[in-house]
Amino acid sequence: MQRFRNIDYLFYILFTTLFLFSLFHDWGYDDPFITYRYSKNLANGFGFVYNLDQKNLSTTTPFFTIILAIVYKITGNIPQAAVFIGSFCIAISGLIFFRLSKIWNVEWVGYSGLFLYPTFPLVISTLGSETPLYIALILLTFLSYFQNRYIPTAIFSSLTVLTRPDGLIVPVLLFTHYLIAHKPFHKKAILSVILFVLITGSWFIFSWFYFHDPLPVTLSVKQSQAKMEISQKFAEGLLTIAKPYFRSLYPVALFLSAIGLINAFIRKRAALLFLSWAFLYFSAYSILGVSRYFWYYAPLVSGFVVLVGLGFDWLGNRTKTLKFFLLILLIALFVIQVRDIWKIHSTPDSRLVIYREVGEWINENTRSDTMVGILEVGIVGYYANRTMIDFAGLIQPSVSKIFSPQSTYQDAAIWTIRNFHPSIIVLHEGLFPEVENLIANNCNIKATFSGSDFNYPTNINLYECKY
Repeated sequence: MQRFRNIDYLFYILFTTLFLFSLFHDWGYDDPFITYRYSKNLANGFGFVYNLDQKNLSTTTPFFTIILAIVYKITGNIPQAAVFIGSFCIAISGLIFFRLSKIWNVEWVGYSGLFLYPTFPLVISTLGSETPLYIALILLTFLSYFQNRYIPTAIFSSLTVLTRPDGLIVPVLLFTHYLIAHKPFHKKAILSVILFVLITGSWFIFSWFYFHDPLPVTLSVKQSQAKMEISQKFAEGLLTIAKPYFRSLYPVALFLSAIGLINAFIRKRAALLFLSWAFLYFSAYSILGVSRYFWYYAPLVSGFVVLVGLGFDWLGNRTKTLKFFLLILLIALFVIQVRDIWKIHSTPDSRLVIYREVGEWINENTRSDTMVGILEVGIVGYYANRTMIDFAGLIQPSVSKIFSPQSTYQDAAIWTIRNFHPSIIVLHEGLFPEVENLIANNCNIKATFSGSDFNYPTNINLYECKY
């Protein structure tokens, strides 16, 4: 491991990035397309908005939005650019684990980071979103801090917060650690704090004046969604997300992570600071009580990878023979994960094609001032370029106020239609029967997209309404 040279770093980054991008260049899911539309509007000079006449911050990731707006001006293809950026960030993250392992003197963490993190299915499934960038920035922040490079620490931690507000956990944790571990205060540390405040403060001041709220509306909305009995909260959702991994060799990796935790407390305490962030991240999301979305759990993979590496380290120091078998086990885990991400790449989100068709039909066949009511607003909204009325409350936060343990998204759709009167309503056939009955007198089916034509489980009907 010590023989790694700059050319090796470059080759690893290029190979990993291109391998992931070649598999997942057309990957995507609905939620990131909300951010994509913000980026497109920003690049086209319409401002930091989703609907042109509404200044709501319905994306959690302003920094990623700005990056994609710049890329859009160059390439014109935001979805693929987002996947490429994510692939690159995953490759960079693998190398950061390697660098951290040298600082912590835990060789196996480097091996785990290089091979297990870039092929971990949960991380790969977030390609197209800000999550790979978010994790990479967190790792860069910790790496800079462990190297006592406080100005880069401030810059990376600021960008972490601007990528996702919950990234604030990182600078707060590191600042607290610095106060405890370093006396007196280093001059560069003071400058780094000032720099952090300037960068993040500038954005929050802008947000306050532009959106009248410095925080994304999505936090309160997803807390409201979690109130519904049909939703699952973050803490209990961990088992749902982890369930597919209780097979093959993944339980062995879980066993290694348990040994790794013991190793961290007894022998390799340098890694505890990073592991503390993972614990605080999980605790914060659990306390906030947001609803379960798979991408919220991906940052925890970085802590899991470190624990697995620490587990390898504990066992690998016993005998050379055991070390050889552990290397075989690491290779086996790597092969299994590559197999699993190959399966993921061959089963893309079935919504991508049909939702795009729906959005493009709306764009081509409706007036520019048309309002469209829909449950999943991301993909359709990106391609429709119309004012979108969101039954889930992400674009119109007022919708989320009706969420309660007894309510459903059908109730939200009924309330939204009655209050916003969208002239086009997009419904999955048979999903919301009460909504179909409600609009029967005022709306007619204008277009139907057959699910069988798009390998999608249901038909999608577009209703044209007159109130």
